[in-house]
Amino acid sequence: MGRNKSATTGKVAIIQREGLLQPGSRACPPNYILHGEGSTVILLPRAAPASVIPSGEAVASTSKINSRVKCEEEQEVFINPIQEYNRDLSVACIDTWSRIRAAERHEKASSRRAYKRQRNGANADDNAQGKRRKLDNDATEIAAGESRQTDIEEAAADEPDGVGAEDAPASAQPNPNSYKFTAFEALAASGLRSIRYARELPLLKWVQANDLSPKAVKLIQMNADFNELSDPDDAEKRWPIKTQPTAETIAAEIPEASASSVKSQAKVRVSQGDCCTIMYAERQTRNYNVIDLDPYGSAAPFIDAAVQAVADHGLLCITCTDLAVLAGCGYPEKTFSLYGGSPTRAEYSHEVALRLVLHAISSSAARYGRHIEPVLSLSIDYYLRVFVRVASGPIKVKQLASTTALVYVCNYCQSPNFQPMGRIHSRPTRKEGSAPQLSFGTATGPPTNSTCDQCKQTYHVAGPMWMGRLHDKSFVTAVIDHVEQSGDHYATKARMLGMLKVAQAELDAPFYFSPSKLASMYHCSAPPLNSVVNAVLNAGYSASRSHCASGSLKTDAPRSFLLAIIRKWIETHPVKLSNIKEGNPARILLAGCKTVEEVAARAASDSLPLEADNAGPSNSNGRDAALPAASAPSVDVNFDKNPQTHTVLMSQLGLAMYPTNPLDNWGPQKASST
Repeated sequence: MGRNKSATTGKVAIIQREGLLQPGSRACPPNYILHGEGSTVILLPRAAPASVIPSGEAVASTSKINSRVKCEEEQEVFINPIQEYNRDLSVACIDTWSRIRAAERHEKASSRRAYKRQRNGANADDNAQGKRRKLDNDATEIAAGESRQTDIEEAAADEPDGVGAEDAPASAQPNPNSYKFTAFEALAASGLRSIRYARELPLLKWVQANDLSPKAVKLIQMNADFNELSDPDDAEKRWPIKTQPTAETIAAEIPEASASSVKSQAKVRVSQGDCCTIMYAERQTRNYNVIDLDPYGSAAPFIDAAVQAVADHGLLCITCTDLAVLAGCGYPEKTFSLYGGSPTRAEYSHEVALRLVLHAISSSAARYGRHIEPVLSLSIDYYLRVFVRVASGPIKVKQLASTTALVYVCNYCQSPNFQPMGRIHSRPTRKEGSAPQLSFGTATGPPTNSTCDQCKQTYHVAGPMWMGRLHDKSFVTAVIDHVEQSGDHYATKARMLGMLKVAQAELDAPFYFSPSKLASMYHCSAPPLNSVVNAVLNAGYSASRSHCASGSLKTDAPRSFLLAIIRKWIETHPVKLSNIKEGNPARILLAGCKTVEEVAARAASDSLPLEADNAGPSNSNGRDAALPAASAPSVDVNFDKNPQTHTVLMSQLGLAMYPTNPLDNWGPQKASST
C-alpha cells in the first residue's frame, strides 16, 4: 500500500509458500520468491536471506496452502500479508456487486422491451381502428366488383401486431452474465489485488493497476506477465527475466498513465502516474465501474477524483488506515481538514470514524450532483474499509443535509444528542397514487441543554458526520451467500462470515455501547452481556451486536434507559461510595442508587432498639449525605431471561466474530520510501 507510495520497507512478514503452482510455463526468475494468495501467485523481490520463524512462535498464514512466515530485515517489498482479509473481502464484495448490477441492467432492459412492446401494440391497434373507419366510410362507394379487394384490405387492417411487437428471439435476450465491468486500482503496489480481481471476478472485463513508483509498476507488469494476464505478444518480449531490474534499467519501460496505452488483449492494464490525474481525466467518460483506493494512511486526497471518475451505480472501495486521526482526539484539526468533521473521545469512536469517512465521500459526491449508498462499512483491526455505490440524482443530493448531523457528546457519560443539518417536509399531492411532494428546510436546534441531563457535565461537539445507514442488509446477505458457497477459496473465510453476519444483524441506530464502559462510569461491577440484552428486549426495544468491538451492543433504546439498567444492577451489587472522590460525576449518576455504606447503615439500624430510631436526625432512606438528591426517573428494568437473547448475541452460531491477532506486532507496516 502507499499514499502514492507503493512499497513497504523495514521488518515485514512475507509469506513464502511451499509447493506453489506456477501459472503457465513461466518459471520464477532469479532473485524472486513466490507469494500465493487465493488462486493467485505473484513474484516478490528477494533481498537478504530470510530467517524462518519457528511454528511455535508465530502463527503461519491462514491460507489453505502450506506456508512459512519469514521476516526480511531491511527489505523493500510490495505486499502486506496482514491485508489478506481485506483483499478476500474486496473480491467477495465486488463479485456480489457485479452480479447485482448485471441483474439490475437485465431487469431494466426487460422493462424497456416490455414498454416498447406495449407501445407498439397500442400503435398497431390505433392504426387498425383507423383503417376500419376508413373502410366503413368507403364501403358505400365501392362497386360490387371491388368487394374482393375490400376483403383483402380488411384482412390486413385486422392484423393486431405491428412491426417489432413480437418478442425478440431467445438468442437476442440479454444474459445477466454478459455484463462486463472495468476496475481501477489507484495504488496497486505489487499488483496482487488487481491480479486477484482479474483471476477471480468472472464479470471483470479489465482492471487498470496504477502506481506512482517506477519500481512498483515494473513489478506489477512482471506479475501480470507471470499470470498471463497481459498482452501475450508484449509479455513474450519481456520473458524470460534473468536478473532483478533496477530503477535505472526500467525507467524507459514504464507505460503511459492511461488506460488506452495498453492493448485491449490485456486483462490487467498497467500504468504509472498520479492516480488523481488519471481519475480526473476519466470524469467525463467514467470508464471505471469500480475504483479501489487502498492507500498508506488517509484516502481523503483521492476521494474527490474518485467520486467523479466512477460510473453511475458503480462501486467505490476505500480503505483508511489513519485511525489515530479518525478515532482519536489527539489531532482534531487534522481530522477536520481531511474529512470535514471533528472526532470524539468516546467508546464508539470507531463508528464515528466510519461516519466521518462516509461524510467526506457524500459531501464530495454532492458537489457534482451525485449521491452515495453505503453497502458495507467495516472497522477492521487498525483500518476502515467501506464499500459505497455512487449514482447521479438531484433528489437524493437534496436529502443529504437531513442525513448529516452534528453530535453533542457528554464529556463523562458519553450520551449523544443529534443535531441534523437539515429537515425534509413531506406533503401529499392531490393526484391519487403519486409520490408525496418533498420540500427542504433548515433544522431547528439545539437538541439539548448546555449540560448533560444525566450527569450535568459539559458537551463536546463531533461531526458533522453521516447519520444514514452503514450497511445495505440485502447486499450483506448476498455477500454471505457468496462466501458460504465459495468452498475453501477464501483463506479468511471464517473471519469473513463472522464479521459479515454481525454486520447483517446490526441495527441502523447510531453508535454502540458496552456494559463494561457504562459500569465503569458508576464505579460498579459490570453486568453480564446477556443480562443487559434481557433488560433491553423485555422493555420492548431492539438490540444487536456491533462488529466494531467485542462486548459491544447496539440498541434503539435511549441512553437514559441504558443508565437505568446500571442503576437497577447496583441494587444487588452496591457501590462503595468511599472510593469515589468528591466532585466526581459518578456521584451524580449514583443519586438514588444503593451504596455499600447505605447497606451497612441499614443493617446497623435494624439491630438497634426501636427507640433508637428516633434518637436523632437521619438522612432520608439512610442515604449517604454526600450523594445529591435523586433525580433519575423511575424506569421498569427487568432482567428476566428473554427467548431472543441468544439470537441477538449470536452465541450459538460458532462464528469467529472477534478473532485475536494471529501475529505479534499486528498492524500497518512502515511506509515506503519510494
